Amino acid sequence: MLLLVMGLPGVGKSTLARAIHRAVQSVRLESDRVRKWMAGVSPTTPLPLSYYTPDFSARVFRWIEHQTERLLQEEHVVLVDATLTKRIYRRPFVEIARKAGVPLLGLYCEAPDDVVRARLARRRGDPSDADMEVYVRMKATAEFPPEDLPYLHLRGTDPVAHLLERVLEEVGQRLMNTGKTLTIRARNLMLPL
Repeated sequence: MLLLVMGLPGVGKSTLARAIHRAVQSVRLESDRVRKWMAGVSPTTPLPLSYYTPDFSARVFRWIEHQTERLLQEEHVVLVDATLTKRIYRRPFVEIARKAGVPLLGLYCEAPDDVVRARLARRRGDPSDADMEVYVRMKATAEFPPEDLPYLHLRGTDPVAHLLERVLEEVGQRLMNTGKTLTIRARNLMLPL
């Protein structure tokens, strides 16, 4: 199974991705952490704009795509935690899931501008370098909702436990007929998926 946790900066996608990862036996690939690793710095070290060029971003996503493909072949549940604001960024993951023969689900997170502004202003010690200026710039060109793939629309202002419950329910419904199981850590049980 491939889950794409996507949305603009500050909408709650990484919080949700961490909750899913804690609850479900999975591998989480967070674009912000990968970018910092590729730059040779700690996850919380701010990067200059030169690490946010299209070329460097393409390197980050090629690495994530390659790891996603490899992990799916090894039958892992993969969580990709990234903004994925454009179809061109999502398209490779759609193809990877198709080739691997695994279900794909986008988890599109959204929050009101005032909530995002407050979250980004409070953000400290976070792998993301995005601020409100980045949010506004990305929002102006974002191709959301992600109608190019199956997705669940989530309000980043809802309690994380509620969002997690919705995600697990949707995953269960979508995968019921595949004969696969999903290990749920928090509940210590196997769901038929």
